[in-house]
Amino acid sequence: MQRWWVVRAAALAASLAVTLGCSGSILLDVTSVPAGTWGGDHATLVVGASASTVQFDCAHGTLDSPIRLDRNARFDVSGVFVREHGGPIQVGANEDRHTARFFGSFDGGRLTLFISVADLDLQLGPFALVMGGTSHLVRCL
Repeated sequence: MQRWWVVRAAALAASLAVTLGCSGSILLDVTSVPAGTWGGDHATLVVGASASTVQFDCAHGTLDSPIRLDRNARFDVSGVFVREHGGPIQVGANEDRHTARFFGSFDGGRLTLFISVADLDLQLGPFALVMGGTSHLVRCL
């Protein structure tokens, strides 16, 4: 009878070890998006420790604080969105700057980014970004 209990406990421990080992989300204790360059179609995000920059096909922006994750691996950061335009830019011209929200989710290997610019009634995204991924930007002409 005692032998059965030892075998059963060992099987349970092995099963638990496999489950925990295969589930990165259980072992992954990430509270912010890792610093580095994240690339994808139509966007590049450079994540820094205290702020980040983003480049789009015909716009750019800044995220004014660290990209911290909630318990569901989601983020919501305020920043600035700047619309660009084709052609020459006059010296001293003001940028078309707008307050924006940059939000989305992180799954460890992929970052999904959305942008909301309230005063323009503009919603952009989703942008699927990968750490170290190649960006494919189509600059405005």
